Amino acid sequence: MAQENWTVGKILDWTAEYFKNTGIAEARIDAEVLLSHVLDCPRLKLYLKKDEPLGGDDLKKFKRLMLERKERKPISYILGEREFMGLKFEVNGFTLIPRPETELLVEEVINIVKDNGLKILLEIGTGSGNIAVALAKNSSATKVYSSDISIDALRVAQRNVD
Repeated sequence: MAQENWTVGKILDWTAEYFKNTGIAEARIDAEVLLSHVLDCPRLKLYLKKDEPLGGDDLKKFKRLMLERKERKPISYILGEREFMGLKFEVNGFTLIPRPETELLVEEVINIVKDNGLKILLEIGTGSGNIAVALAKNSSATKVYSSDISIDALRVAQRNVD
């Protein structure tokens, strides 16, 4: 990326092609997610801003994020967050990234809790705390406890609880 006039649309096109050529499967989506994070706007708005120039600070920040993704660092770790059951959770190298299919598991547990009137749940290996928080939020009559062997993961989980 030489010093030239980069518009939002131009950098999206260039980055998507660059990611594709380096073997990143979701090249366009990843480029959009990273740029929408840098510009603090929804992905759709990028296309409304496609002719707007990207400022120097934003360009530098985007380039740094782009290079992290090129090295196969997961988007969630780059951004430091992941959505799970409509809630945003901090994630980092001390936690696993919440997976969409885990939402199905949590929904099933919520149904079991409600059907059986369970009052206490324990999650072992909480990581980011996404499962425990989602269960607590959706089962207000149930106390949810969680544990983890990693103090660093517990710190992340506590921030997510807060």
